[in-house]
Amino acid sequence: VSPVPGTLQDDGTINRSTSGGGTSCAILKSCKNPDAAWEFLKWWTDAETQYTYSNNIESILGPVGRIAVSNVEALQKLSWDSEDEKQILTAWGNVKEIPEVPGSYYISRSIDHSFWNVVNNNETPKNMLLQWGKEVNEEIERKWKQYENRGK
Repeated sequence: VSPVPGTLQDDGTINRSTSGGGTSCAILKSCKNPDAAWEFLKWWTDAETQYTYSNNIESILGPVGRIAVSNVEALQKLSWDSEDEKQILTAWGNVKEIPEVPGSYYISRSIDHSFWNVVNNNETPKNMLLQWGKEVNEEIERKWKQYENRGK
């Protein structure tokens, strides 16, 4: 475990910001029992539940089974080496969410398409980024038009 590589800033500090990612929990509008769903989500994301679940998985698989827990309190209870835990918590503090816009889901998909076309089909990186970048722009523009009159 080590710090994310960063960019040296004019003031001498190193910017180690990374984008956030992961999963989330939700209760769908069509849920037949939203109160029970809410109680389950409170239980599932609770520090003690997350700690116990991760600890149980790790006891079966070893350290490779250590999972990404949903909160800092649970992380701090796990048996991380103190220096590794410090690095993880520092990295966690450097996460910056990328603003979402309608259609932005297409960006990561297009980067993946570009990458795999270069790797698997021997395409030129520049050509793939230009091709898929054009598709991203078209999709975002389409989504903006789709949603521009909502809420008015």
